[in-house]
Amino acid sequence: MTTSEPETDLLAPTPTGGHLIGYARTSRRTQNLDRQIAALTEVGCKRIYRDQLSGKDAARPGLTDALDHLLEGDTSSSPNCPGSAAPSRT
Repeated sequence: MTTSEPETDLLAPTPTGGHLIGYARTSRRTQNLDRQIAALTEVGCKRIYRDQLSGKDAARPGLTDALDHLLEGDTSSSPNCPGSAAPSRT
């Protein structure tokens, strides 16, 4: 008889002892960030940075702040940036 191991969510952040930092973004001020913020809160983000800027703007002050806040062992997560749940600085 074999036992199967529980399925794991491969996209879930891996706890590293650091903090989970979130980033939410929309391209228009009229768009709502609530769903993204709720998703980031649900996965355990204690601090969430946000931007509501046009896609043509290269400057993202919220993203810059989030990246500046990351320390060794922290993980960044964003519901709209594929691959961002991977450890950023370890």
